[in-house]
Amino acid sequence: SEVTQIETLIDNLTRSVQLLSSDIDSEETRVRVRDVADPAYPILAQHLRSRRANLNMTIAALQARLQAARARENRYSESLAG
Repeated sequence: SEVTQIETLIDNLTRSVQLLSSDIDSEETRVRVRDVADPAYPILAQHLRSRRANLNMTIAALQARLQAARARENRYSESLAG
């Protein structure tokens, strides 16, 4: 169902966000700079942060879509139960 597909996609994207967070932490530790305002802040970590932010926005949009899909399924089930 659409609900299952969206849930799976959200789960996969959430895992990707977790991996990106780990990669960001590793890069910041390697360079020993954690302040994004510092000119020495690693470009790789900046890129990873941007990617993570985009994925989080996608997850939020999918969560809204998931709620709508669940509501449709509930209305359909109720109409069958009649």
